[in-house]
Amino acid sequence: MLCTLVSWVALLLPAWLPAPPPGLPTAVGMRGDEVLLGTERGLYREAGSGWSLVLTRGGVRDLASAADGTLIATAAGLYEWPSTSEAPQALLLSAGAQVRSVAIDDEGTAWVASDVGLFARARGERAFRRQAEIPTGAVQAVRALGGQVWVAARGTLWVREPGATFKPRLRGLDTGWWELNGAVRADSEALLAVPRGLWRVSETAVVPLELAVGNLHGLAFEHERIWVASERGLFVLDVNGSRPLHSTPGLDVEALAIEPAARGLLVATRGGIALLPEEGAREMGAALWRRRATSPDVRSVQRAALAYLELSPTRTARLEKRLRLSAFYPQVRTSLSLDRDRDRAWEHDQTFSSGSVRDLFDRDSGRSRGLGLDLQLTWELSRLADPGQALSISRERRQLIELRDQVLERVNRLYFERLRLLARLSALAPEQREEQGELELRVDELAAHLDAWTGGMFSKLAAGRARE
Repeated sequence: MLCTLVSWVALLLPAWLPAPPPGLPTAVGMRGDEVLLGTERGLYREAGSGWSLVLTRGGVRDLASAADGTLIATAAGLYEWPSTSEAPQALLLSAGAQVRSVAIDDEGTAWVASDVGLFARARGERAFRRQAEIPTGAVQAVRALGGQVWVAARGTLWVREPGATFKPRLRGLDTGWWELNGAVRADSEALLAVPRGLWRVSETAVVPLELAVGNLHGLAFEHERIWVASERGLFVLDVNGSRPLHSTPGLDVEALAIEPAARGLLVATRGGIALLPEEGAREMGAALWRRRATSPDVRSVQRAALAYLELSPTRTARLEKRLRLSAFYPQVRTSLSLDRDRDRAWEHDQTFSSGSVRDLFDRDSGRSRGLGLDLQLTWELSRLADPGQALSISRERRQLIELRDQVLERVNRLYFERLRLLARLSALAPEQREEQGELELRVDELAAHLDAWTGGMFSKLAAGRARE
């Protein structure tokens, strides 16, 4: 029976494909050895260090691959990309049918869910036929588990066993509990992913599981574990264990699609396509945790980066407080005046007495000075009701949050990439020692980047952790 949820953390931090998604991912799959990515803009395939556009007929809704080709459900219709063809080809389904989901079972039968019903095409046939067992109308999704086929339609989950017809397995389901987003088989049970949780279905019982990880987007079975893609990240379930659900390190962002591949597990996110390799996972996992024990905590590195770049959330709080109090601070105006006055008078008179003439002179001089100081305090209390300042703070806060998110995303990428390389270094086999120099150089380069983002604090934190 399926376990409940697991506390064992993923064996390995994810590697990321070199190029970011060219649009919002809607589906991810494999065509031989190359990665296919469905987006709202069309279908892309992996091309070296980038993506090559192969189909632009509407956004991709679902992908289903088999050895002889890939089915593609798009907003513009149904397409097939045979393994021997260089480009996808349009398929005729039904007049006006909007394709929603596709699947291919172990017998090679292609299944198509549309808004007018469920269609199927057996291996070797050319035309699709509507399945009368499923009522006419919108079919939300179809998923194949080996020879078993599950269908979600109007609050009901239908199942078709090999060689039998469709029968309703769960009826009258609430919204969030019948919109099928993925299905896997573990032991003798089928696990069905719906937005609000999982259905654990066996021959004798049906048990709903609420995982409390947000809406579920998909399921995959790999590394003997059930991988759950949700809006809160990638989570893992242990098939045989009894410990609680735990998230995957380095994938705490919304996981939009998930698909097992020969190279490992592909996970599509808004920022990139992650790959969880399978080879050497146990050795790498042990090395990873040894390195984590001697590496700085990622939260300490984040705080150091925000402090160095002055992007701490307290910055806007202090600024907002100062603006609120600014209306109570008066405007101070001072003026200084200096008056200077100087008077001079000069008089001349002449007298004549007894035949003699006398000149009389009179002089007068005076000075005065005046010093004045004026002090004015003015309060503009109308600013308390002015919305302009609040709007300015709001704009500043939004810009700061956006910048802070960009900085943290970059720091997280550098931190976990360095951790992954350190784990690879620790897990190198003796015959792989020629890779050691290159890996060590890359580790030093990542440490230099982190020092640049934190003003040298990363090296200090690492040195302190190593001493501990």
